[in-house]
Amino acid sequence: MKFPDFIIIGAAKCGTTALWMNLDKHTEINMGRKGYSSIEVHFWGYKFWRKGFDWYKNLFDGSICGEKSVDYWISRKSLRLMKQHIPNVKLILCVRNPVDRAYSNYQMHQRANKVGRFSFELFKRQYARKGKYYKHIEEQVLNFFDKDQLYVCVAEHMKKNTTEEMRKIFKFLGAKDLVLETREVPGDRTKRAPTLGADLDLNRTQKYFRIWTKGHNTLKGPMRKQLLEFYRPHNKKLFDYLGYEIKEWNK
Repeated sequence: MKFPDFIIIGAAKCGTTALWMNLDKHTEINMGRKGYSSIEVHFWGYKFWRKGFDWYKNLFDGSICGEKSVDYWISRKSLRLMKQHIPNVKLILCVRNPVDRAYSNYQMHQRANKVGRFSFELFKRQYARKGKYYKHIEEQVLNFFDKDQLYVCVAEHMKKNTTEEMRKIFKFLGAKDLVLETREVPGDRTKRAPTLGADLDLNRTQKYFRIWTKGHNTLKGPMRKQLLEFYRPHNKKLFDYLGYEIKEWNK
């Protein structure tokens, strides 16, 4: 039993499930699968007082352990509790073109009949906030943790060169390299833990890294241009923080 060494803290609709699965393929890494069926733990949120430390720590064993809960990065309460009890934990934040993230989030809600027609007003009211990545990094994450404890994983870079991006994350976590081919696999839209058997060969060896497929329509036309302009100053602040521009976010 132990606390996790790292946590994927967000953001939703940015490839966190694919990252969870790829990390779980590493022989040195355990993604909190022990006796639990979900890849979203939410312990440092609403389960903290209900479940207790023994339940949480029992999810983890091995040399490098981690979990994923995509709302930690915007929850001051969660980050404060994590700082209090696991101050040296490493954090991974996944980001994606905020326009695509917002529209993907909208389409998920649309399939569940939770929202109506997409509009700029609906976007601002319900989806804009989570695309202001640097605002939350500065005001939430870095208010509790040091910059060198946070790794920002760019979804577009992960999809373009999965092996290289995974190598960077393995280095951040202190794990050895794992080089696999890359394959697009339809995403699991449930909260149940993905079955890894499909990723194994007959010798029980991992065959490939997964990358998320598009799975959603892309927002186009004047509305996309409007949202790109909305996020431009927020993206600039993130680029300054990272020290490089994510060129895929300009279109």
